[in-house]
Amino acid sequence: MQVVYLASPSFTTRDTCSACAICSNLDSVSCPIRFQSIALDPGSMQTEVLYGSRGRPMGAGTVGLQVGRDLFVGSPAGDRILRVALDEVRGEP
Repeated sequence: MQVVYLASPSFTTRDTCSACAICSNLDSVSCPIRFQSIALDPGSMQTEVLYGSRGRPMGAGTVGLQVGRDLFVGSPAGDRILRVALDEVRGEP
């Protein structure tokens, strides 16, 4: 089965505007925007939340790549790549 990995920032609070401003000016460190990493089966369009982040140690995840039992998540802001052990964590924080 082919699976597409997505990471989607969550814009749900009033703090989002200030977080967006912080993230757009980052050269290093991490962005505080929450996100979820989601597996999507393109055949059935069924989804599964693999990981949810509260923004630290890395926020604004936008892409995910599974390598073995680890999920690597990238962000357009900051200087980090997040590694998540899928055997240890599933779903929201």
